[in-house]
Amino acid sequence: MANSNNIDILEESFVSITKLSLATVLQLDKWYARQNHLVKIDIFKEQKNQFFKYAKLVEDQEIVPLVAFYMAIKHYYDLESRLKKKNKSLSLKELEKSSDFSVKQFKKVKAKVKREKLLNLWSVVIKLKNQDFSFREISKYLKYKHRFEVSHTYIAHVWKEVENGN
Repeated sequence: MANSNNIDILEESFVSITKLSLATVLQLDKWYARQNHLVKIDIFKEQKNQFFKYAKLVEDQEIVPLVAFYMAIKHYYDLESRLKKKNKSLSLKELEKSSDFSVKQFKKVKAKVKREKLLNLWSVVIKLKNQDFSFREISKYLKYKHRFEVSHTYIAHVWKEVENGN
């Protein structure tokens, strides 16, 4: 019972310091989860600035890292919100910072879905290749038996990488 009371006190303290509702915190969590690593690195850099700002203002030092983290997320979340507005009234420095942020935000790690699926079927490819199937025949086999359409040139490319170590 004492532990849940302690959590309630921490939550009240967090809300009073940050002025963020719990619904906003959940929204920030979801936004943060969708960001790529470049943006997350910038958020952690901003967290350092926020940490030193709130370390002086907050009595309960246990909560300072959490407050700093969410305030850093909110900083970049607000920056994105300002970028989405039609009527942007930003200074040149803010514009530069926001454009750098938007560039980083769109650098997503591209999932190589076809490659992953091909590697999942790699034992089939090896088996067929050992039976003297050509890459074109392997491609047709994968399309017919596994409903996976992939070009014979791509199979050959991956074959060279995986089997020959190039």
